[in-house]
Amino acid sequence: YGEGVFVTLTDGVLTLATATGADGRYLFERFDEPRLEPSKSYTLFVALEQPPLLALEPTRAEVAGVPRANDSNGFWERSAKQSIDNGALSPPFGARDLTYDFGFVDVLSLGGL
Repeated sequence: YGEGVFVTLTDGVLTLATATGADGRYLFERFDEPRLEPSKSYTLFVALEQPPLLALEPTRAEVAGVPRANDSNGFWERSAKQSIDNGALSPPFGARDLTYDFGFVDVLSLGGL
């Protein structure tokens, strides 16, 4: 949700982190060190207590009828205060998959005095 949100990728041994750009996008490349392996399962997560996200909450993940490229893949783990995707599969060598995303919205409050 804008610039400076850290996204972490791990397989339990390898751990990489990157920050989103001004457009909110992030990218892990095969040539990052340590190297990603093609066609391998990884976990992606976003810690929710980062300054750009403090007034936001994650959107619902994998909404029925919404294409994977348009929905949020991260599930909200309230106790861990993070949004997590346990099913990120790296593409085969030479391919890209830019559909793993995390959505965030403003927290809505309603009340009376």
